[in-house]
Order: sequence, then structure tokens, then C-alpha cells
Amino acid sequence: MVEVLAGSPRLASHSGRRALVRMLAQLLDDPLSEPDAQARSLDQFSQLVAECTALAEGADALADAVGTLTGDLRTTRELRLLCDRWSARAWLAESELLALEGLLSQVPSDDVQVIAQASLQPLASPLPVHCDHAWSILLHLLRRNALPNGLPPFMAFLEYLAAAVDDGIGDQIRSWTLRHAQASGLLPSLRECRNRATSIQLPDATDRRVMFVLMPDGLSSDYYVLRVWHDEGGAYDGPPLRDDDTRVRETEIARAVTSRLRHALVDGQRTDLTVEFWLPLALVNEPVWEWCRPAGEQEAAWDCRVLVRSLDRLQSPDSHSSWRERWMQLMREDVPAPPCPGRRETEGAARRSGEPLVLNSPPDVEDGRRELMDAIHAGAPAILWHRQNCSKSFHESVQNLIHRGPLKDLPSRIGEIHLSPGPLGDEAELLREVTLMWDDPDRQLPVLRPLVAPDEVAAP
Repeated sequence: MVEVLAGSPRLASHSGRRALVRMLAQLLDDPLSEPDAQARSLDQFSQLVAECTALAEGADALADAVGTLTGDLRTTRELRLLCDRWSARAWLAESELLALEGLLSQVPSDDVQVIAQASLQPLASPLPVHCDHAWSILLHLLRRNALPNGLPPFMAFLEYLAAAVDDGIGDQIRSWTLRHAQASGLLPSLRECRNRATSIQLPDATDRRVMFVLMPDGLSSDYYVLRVWHDEGGAYDGPPLRDDDTRVRETEIARAVTSRLRHALVDGQRTDLTVEFWLPLALVNEPVWEWCRPAGEQEAAWDCRVLVRSLDRLQSPDSHSSWRERWMQLMREDVPAPPCPGRRETEGAARRSGEPLVLNSPPDVEDGRRELMDAIHAGAPAILWHRQNCSKSFHESVQNLIHRGPLKDLPSRIGEIHLSPGPLGDEAELLREVTLMWDDPDRQLPVLRPLVAPDEVAAP
């Protein structure tokens, strides 16, 4: 921990270290020694770490304070991992921890979060940001309470992990869990978990999605409630996971979304996500694809499939049968016949052909809002518009894009334009500001379940 703290640029000054100590004193409600200005920074950090680790929740408070004070994600993640490692000594002997670390270092990072969520059903919850590989997930789960069947979560994770990796590593993991279960009197629970783990099928990558839901605050017109759902797909019987709701000012939405999405991607490993924005009418013209770009040049590009969904459609149940019928027609279309040159498609023509509807005005003006709501009430599942000017040339360009391939691949074609960093041809440049509302009636928002006591949750 001392080395991690010493590597943070924002804690290099004496004033920064003093601010950290004072923040910790408030968090812990415990006076800490002020750093000695004459001592080396390493000695000051050593004293601080010694005082924090001597307190029950001191190490976690140290990570919280560093994250708040510095905003340094890398340093905070490293500290949280070390905090988990520190607390793990209360549950497993050092020799056991070293053996597990050696085993899990051979496990690829792909799908480990999905495996963890599958193993924790029916009490799964989002993992912290620093849990981005098997070892970090195991350390975190050592701190969680037992599942309803009495099995510690870290053992369930190891069993599911063993079922998903190569036989050589998997057999070694199973041998370890078997020895631990025998010593702890958990053999029946382990056998039950092992049977479930061997039959699990991980969700297909294309099924994974993050849903950003922005709902009017109801108290202030420039505030919204941001709700985030994580859906790992339907291959295992687990509900989508929900982050804590956040109240955000309209001007801060982009930053809040970028931060949450960065956490969901976990250092670029989760580039297979579909990102859905469920928006009210007042926000549908926002450049949501811009929110899904990395903040700095040092970050790898986020290859996300970005879709806009309509919250207003959920308030029009009378149109849902038409919506579903038109969606099925849209999915049956292969490469539709192009319209006559220079002619704008009317809503009626789009309905007959099963094609997406192209608005004549963006929905930040009255005509565009009325046209969009009419299309939603009529059940149109796919609607396009230019954020600034739905001109004749834009209509021609977007029609060419629509007829370039199967309609079901339209979001991917538009995504390539949005995420392209370099200059495009004249026609494609017209489409830089295109928005696609793509409402799949089979991919709905999760429904909040009523709260129940943990001992009333049925085991899978």
C-alpha cells in the first residue's frame, strides 16, 4: 500500500498528504497523526498505512479517501485490491492464498465477471470496478456472506470457474475446493454447486447489454435520475443487475454516463456490449454516441453498439401490438428496394414497406417532436433523423445507407460511421449526426422486484 500511495502524483506534496490524513480522520471518526513535514514521504505513508490497517475498516477508508481526494482510478483500484488481500488473511491461511493466486493467474480474464455473476445467483450484485480478473474477484468474494445454501461465495465462484476453464486448471481448482469443503463440513453444498456449475452455459457475447435509463427528476426540470442496468444475457437464470440510482444535472449527464460505461467495460475487456439509452422526449436528440467514446487518447476505443430507446413508447400500450407487428416485418426484410430518387418516404409508405421512418425535422423543434411522437404512437420501431438538419440530401444519404444491406444490421452500419475517427466521404459525413431509435419489443427494461428477506430467496 505504501508503494501505491507513493506513486500517486496528487499525494506527492505535503499538503496533499495532510489533506488525506484529515479526510481519513473524518471518515473513521478517529484522530490520526499529522504527517511530519520533515520526514520522508515514504515514512509518512508507512505511518498512515500502519494506523489505518490497525483499525477495523481503516484500509477500506484509506482507499475511499484516496479515490475521493485524487480521482485517480488506477491508484484507487490498486488500493482496493490490496485491501481485499489484507482482509483475506482472516479467512484463509497465507499458504492457501498463495496457492490460489498461482492457480488463478493462469485463468484468462475473458468472461470471469459473467462467471462470477452466474455463481452468485440468486443473490448476484454488481462487482466493484477493481474486480477485473479471477484473483481480484476471489479476494472480493472472500468478504461476502454465505449464499442461502451455506456455501461461501468464493467457493461457488471457484466451482463455476473450474467448469469454464481448461481441464488441467479446472481439476486443480476442484481439488482445492474439495479439500476445503471437507475441512469445513460443506461437502453437500459443494456437490450441489458442482452439479449446477457443470450444466451452466455462459451467455453469448452479443446478448450482453448495459441500459442507461434517464427519467425526469420530477422536482427540477434540469435534473434527471440515472438508472443503470447490466444484463449479461439470458443463458443463465439470473436477473439483470442494477447500479445505484443517481440524480444528475442535465449538463453532467454525459460525464456520468462515460464514467459508468468505463466501469462496465473494465479496462477495455468488455468491448462486446450493446449500450442502450432509454430516453424521454426531451433528451432523444442528445449525441449519445459521443458519450460512449473514451475521454482520453490513452484509452483504447470502445467498440460498443449504441442504441436509442424510447421511454415514451412505454406509456402507449395501445400501440404495442402494432409495434411488435412492424418489428417482425422489419426483421424479415433483407435488402429492401430503394425508393424513387429524390422522394422522401412518408410514414404511411414506411409502414407498408417495413422500412425505418426518416423524420423531416429533428425532435428538438416542435414539428420534429410531433412527427416523432406520431411515429411512436403508430408503432414504428425504427426511426432516424439528423440532429440538426433533416435536409433533402440527408434523406437521400440515409436512404442509401438503409438499402446497403439487411435492415437488422442497420445499427452496426450507423455505429461504424459514429465511431470512425478519420474523415469520411461526403455522403457519410452527412450521417455523422444521424440518430437511430431502434426499439426491439423483445428487449424490454427489467422490472424491479419486491424486496424480500435474504432467507426467503429461493435457491436456483
